[in-house]
Amino acid sequence: MNVNVNTNNIDSLLKKQTTVNFDATNTATIDDNLVRDLAMRVNQLAGDLDQLKKEFSKWIKELQDMLNQKVDIEALQNLDKLLMERINEIVKALTKQLADKNDTKKALKLLER
Repeated sequence: MNVNVNTNNIDSLLKKQTTVNFDATNTATIDDNLVRDLAMRVNQLAGDLDQLKKEFSKWIKELQDMLNQKVDIEALQNLDKLLMERINEIVKALTKQLADKNDTKKALKLLER
């Protein structure tokens, strides 16, 4: 029973909103309040759409910036290779500067004599 009353109320409200009144000259007139309400809703939707466009553009720009900052795997491998070559050069240079243990022992034995 309660559901039927509510559906009847909804149906009557929909009829009131969509009913077009005819005056004596048979020209259709629409309630000014309904037109203002529709215009207000259209303006609000247009504003919401503009806001959505701005947020979407901002999101796309941030995503593109993040992609631009991402390191390419090939560049990373090249950097790794260069670093390993440089470390090997430093190790070779250090081993040439440090005395060999056996040579040092021989030199000490010669000095002791």
